[in-house]
Amino acid sequence: MSKKISLSQFTHTWRELRFKRLAEERFDVLVIGGGITGAAVALDASCAGLSCALIEQNDFASGTSSRSSRLIHGGLRYLKQGQVGLVYRSAREQQRLALLAPHLVRPLNLLFPLYQKSFTSRLAHRGGMIAYSALQPFDSKLRHQRSGAKDLLSLEPQLPANGLQDGFICREYLTHDARLVLETTLAACNAGACAVNYARVMDLLFLRGRVVGAVVNDEMTGRSFEVRARVVVNAAGPWADRLINRAAQAKRRLRLSKGVHIIIPREILPLSHAVIFFSRRDERALVAIPAENFVMVGPTETEYEGAPECAAPEREDVDYLLEALRDFFSQLKIENEDVIAARAGVRPLYDKGVRAAGEVSRAYHIEWQRDRLLSVLGGKLTLHRRAAAVTTRLLTRELKINPGVARLNATKNPLPGANWKNFSEEETKALLMRLSIEEESADHLIRAYGSRSLLFADMLTEERELARRITPSLPHIAAEVPFSIRYEMAVRPQDFFERRSDLALCLKAEGETWPHELMKFWHEPREKFFRAAQTEEVLA
Repeated sequence: MSKKISLSQFTHTWRELRFKRLAEERFDVLVIGGGITGAAVALDASCAGLSCALIEQNDFASGTSSRSSRLIHGGLRYLKQGQVGLVYRSAREQQRLALLAPHLVRPLNLLFPLYQKSFTSRLAHRGGMIAYSALQPFDSKLRHQRSGAKDLLSLEPQLPANGLQDGFICREYLTHDARLVLETTLAACNAGACAVNYARVMDLLFLRGRVVGAVVNDEMTGRSFEVRARVVVNAAGPWADRLINRAAQAKRRLRLSKGVHIIIPREILPLSHAVIFFSRRDERALVAIPAENFVMVGPTETEYEGAPECAAPEREDVDYLLEALRDFFSQLKIENEDVIAARAGVRPLYDKGVRAAGEVSRAYHIEWQRDRLLSVLGGKLTLHRRAAAVTTRLLTRELKINPGVARLNATKNPLPGANWKNFSEEETKALLMRLSIEEESADHLIRAYGSRSLLFADMLTEERELARRITPSLPHIAAEVPFSIRYEMAVRPQDFFERRSDLALCLKAEGETWPHELMKFWHEPREKFFRAAQTEEVLA
C-alpha cells in the first residue's frame, strides 16, 4: 500500500519545510544527483530503512536522464563487444521494470530489417539475434522473432522495399525517461526520503578526513546551508568527476560521450513502428522511434571534453543524422527545416580511454573515493535499479545496518502510477469523463500518469474549466500544469513543458508555441492553486 500524502505536498510551503529538514536533520545518506541513478539509490536506500536526502542542482532528470533514446533494452549491440553479462542482466531488468511501472515501461516492437546490400553481414546479424534471444528470461512474454520481408512491410509501409531480404522484430520496451525518474523520486519520498530540486552543492563538508555532508544552495532563493550525513553518494552522472576532485583531488574517472537526437514531426516521417537503420558513413546503428506526434532519431556518439552543462547539438551532428535518415528513407523528402528540435545528452562512461566510446561498457562502476564518499559511475538506464541495490548493500555494510527483508519487500512495490488497487483504469477513465474531460484526453492522462490520473478528479472538482484542452490538436489539458506544480515538484515552466510532459515537442510538431495563458500558473501567487486542506489525504 502506498504511503498517504497531503494534497498540497509539493507547494512552496512544502519546499520550505523540506529545506528546513535538510538543514536540521542528520541523514544516514545524502545522494547528490537527481537523475535516474540518484533517484533509484534514494528509493532503494529508503526502503532499506536508511534516512535519505536527495538533492539535484537543476530539475530532476534535467541532465542525461531526459535526453536518452527512451529504450529499456537488452543491448543487442553489446553482444558484438562480448558483454554477455551486461545483456543477460539487462534482459531481466527489462522484465522487472515492466512489472513495476507498466504505464511507463511499455512493450515496443523494434523492427530490424536486413537488406541485400547491408553494410555488415546479414549472417552475423542473424547469429547475434539468436544469441540475443537465448539470453532472454525463460518466462518472458515477449520473444524476438525473425520475420519475412512481406510481413515487415505490412507492419511498416515506410520501410524501403528494394533489396529487403528479411529481418527481425525485436521485443523491447519504451519509456518516458524523465517521468520514470520523477516517479522513482516520488516513490523515494513515499518511503521517507527528502528530495529537493534546484539545490546545488557548493562544496563538500569534511570532519577528520571523512566526508560528512555538503554545503547546499537553494537556487530559487540564493540561501545556503549545510546538509549533514553519515555517507555521501555521488550519483551526479557526467558531473561526478567534479565531486571526486573536491574530495580527493583524484585523476579523472570518467570519459564523456555526447549523444544527439533530432526530432521530426510524425507527419513528415510517418512511422507506425520503431526502426533500426544504419549510417552509411560509419555503419553506426541508429533508431527512429515514433512518440505521440513526433519521431526521435539518433543517437550519435562522439567524444566530449567540455563541461556537461555546455553540451549542445552541433550542425555536424544534425547533418550526420539527416544524411543517414535520407539514405535509408530515400522515398521521403526530409528537409533541414523539418527538424523541429535537437537534444544533446552526455553519457558518463567509466573507462581508461583505450577503446572508442561506442565500445565502452555501459555497466555501472561503484567505488569508494574517500572515507564515506561512494561514487556510482557509468551505467545505463535499463540497469538503474540493479545499480541502486548494489549501492545500498555497500551503504548498509559501511553503516553496519541490517536491512532485513523490509528492503526486499519494499523494492518490489510498483511505482506510484502503477497502484490500481482502489480504482481500475476503466473506472478512472469513466470518472474523468464525467468531469468534462474528453475521451482522448482521458486516455492520454491514464497513459501518462497511470493510477495517479485519479488525482485530476480532485483538481477538476475545484476548477472545471481546467478540463479544457491546451490546444485543439493535442489531448493535453490545462489541469496538467497546476498538477505538475502541486504533485510533481515542477518549479519552472520548462519543468512541465520539457520533462513532466512532452508538450514542448508536441506543440513544435504542430507548429505552435507555448500558450501564453498557461504562464499564469507560474506568475500568479501559487496559493491560488493549492486550496486543498493540509489534512486531506489521497493515495500517491
